[in-house]
Amino acid sequence: MRLTPFFLLLGCAAHTPVQPTPSPDVPPPMDPFVVGPDAPTPDAGGGPATLEPVAVDAPVGSPMDVDVAAGGLLVPVQNGAAVLLDAAGGAEVRRFAVEDAQMTSVSPDGVRGVVGHYEGLVGVDVASGRTLWSAKTGGNTLALAWANDGASFLDAWDDHAERRDAATGALRWSATLPPPADPDAANSVKALAVSPDGTLVAWSRDRTVALLDGATGKAVRDLGAHGEAVSAVVFAPDGRTVVSGGWDREVRAWAADGSGPRWHAETGGWIAALAVSPSGRTVAVADIAGGLEVRALVDGAWLAAGQLDASSTLQLAWTADGSALWVATGEKLLRVPVPASAR
Repeated sequence: MRLTPFFLLLGCAAHTPVQPTPSPDVPPPMDPFVVGPDAPTPDAGGGPATLEPVAVDAPVGSPMDVDVAAGGLLVPVQNGAAVLLDAAGGAEVRRFAVEDAQMTSVSPDGVRGVVGHYEGLVGVDVASGRTLWSAKTGGNTLALAWANDGASFLDAWDDHAERRDAATGALRWSATLPPPADPDAANSVKALAVSPDGTLVAWSRDRTVALLDGATGKAVRDLGAHGEAVSAVVFAPDGRTVVSGGWDREVRAWAADGSGPRWHAETGGWIAALAVSPSGRTVAVADIAGGLEVRALVDGAWLAAGQLDASSTLQLAWTADGSALWVATGEKLLRVPVPASAR
């Protein structure tokens, strides 16, 4: 999922996360991750491991987003350029011919990229820098999400979502989303994610986390609601759990089959981004005040936490090997090593 920069103009309190609360009367997920000697655990002292961010001397200013591509990082910057950095984030490899770039999203295999701008989308070949296609949409792109096979992706703006072919940009379907359940909520999509098998789409335009049919864009079911607007959603690797974050400073996990919530946890600020680790065992949570934490995906256990030296956070992405997180703050690019216990 990719968020719009305006979200980061808002402030919030210091980072003070707490341990999760299991949701009552709801059975655990089927086939949960094995808890044993190799499972992620807190430090020996019983608390979460400490995350220590490292500033990267990136040759770009004001990074607004970041995603991991094959052999590097695809980063849009505030002057509208889309830039590929090397894997260490310290050198520019190439710039892409895209104006007013606002966000980027890279296919699961790291080969193709989609760059969102104010009036549409541009598909790029990461390795060559070649533009594959361009498409005009109905508004400013607010969210991007890939299907796991990399053959298609979704984008959203205002009250619309659409699914496109990744190779050509051809439209597969376009849907006007149902009106928000909360009449006072903003009428634009704030969160978007595709299930691993591509059959479901998680989304929100208000406080409610809901599912669409991945093949048609038709409404399937509502999973539940946050106390404030939802700002990020991700699927667990098995597709059975959806994790959401919101302006109510909470992370919530839901059963995708609609049977109810799994767990919820309070964080220190309004949630800016979520990212599931390559192992599928943990989820990284970033809030707009610079708080960063990693939780166990199966039960929300608090495994690692840190405070970024930044006034805001826009987006984060795991390295391919899961050893670190990349964080775009709008001011700088940070690399945050993650201990083995939280990967």
